[in-house]
Amino acid sequence: GQQIKLLSGQKDPIFTFDHLKIQLSPISFFQLNTAQALKLYTYAISKIDPCETLVEAYCGIGVMSLLAFAKAKNIYGIECNPKAIENAKKNADLNNIKNIQFYCDDAVNGLFKIAKHKNIDCLLLDPPRTGLDDNMLQAILKSKPKRIIYISCNPATLAKNISVLKKLYQILTIQAFDMFPQTPHVESVVLMSKVQK
Repeated sequence: GQQIKLLSGQKDPIFTFDHLKIQLSPISFFQLNTAQALKLYTYAISKIDPCETLVEAYCGIGVMSLLAFAKAKNIYGIECNPKAIENAKKNADLNNIKNIQFYCDDAVNGLFKIAKHKNIDCLLLDPPRTGLDDNMLQAILKSKPKRIIYISCNPATLAKNISVLKKLYQILTIQAFDMFPQTPHVESVVLMSKVQK
């Protein structure tokens, strides 16, 4: 719905996720299976080599960027939901993390703006079920991050996107996470590296 009515409790509750304090508004997305989400995020972040510049597209409330704060000198989170970005900035403050900047922008525009001024060492992606659209795929191929970590909740759109990205990238690892047992839904974490030519 478009309207939120508070019946009881806090408007934007703060909860603990691993070692982080996290603010989450009702209209911001977060994984429902938090125990498995922590395993998923921890695994994805383990695939980030220490680097200068990390970009997280579709960053939501910023949890993965915050968990990865020690992996990069500069981290940029991009998200089009203004409330989620408000939460992300608050979460950085709550955890006293200073090397992350969050931008409320379309993923394509945000990626191009950052790529104009920075060489992107690693791009972390967690798009919606529809996957990456054609504009985002072209933005990735033009900005040429050295590595991509793609988290997908839809194997069909993941396969479609990889078929485009393979022009410049090779798959190094794929790991599945069962977020909802006894359902067909699975999350996949794919690590890709730019092919050296």
